[in-house]
Amino acid sequence: LEKISAEERKALVVCWKKLRKLVDLTVYFSVPLKILFERQRKVKNEPVDDVVLNHTWMGALEKAYEHQKHSFPHLVEIDGTQKIEETQKKIQIAVEKLRRK
Repeated sequence: LEKISAEERKALVVCWKKLRKLVDLTVYFSVPLKILFERQRKVKNEPVDDVVLNHTWMGALEKAYEHQKHSFPHLVEIDGTQKIEETQKKIQIAVEKLRRK
């Protein structure tokens, strides 16, 4: 979105590379933007952040995550359109695997 300089980007990449080594599990919730915005409109007790929660920003973020997800440590990808019970089960299985190590 041209809001960050190349120098800042490089610094962030270095920072995140160091932090990734500390991550035991990454839970990646994938939700199509249309559904994300429908859900956000229904949230009653939380104001909508129009600066961040817009199609341009969230679309760019979605593309960045999709591009980078192969490098997320110990990734568990969750289809954010699934039922809560399915999501809980998948996360519990991933956590249990970690506990056994």
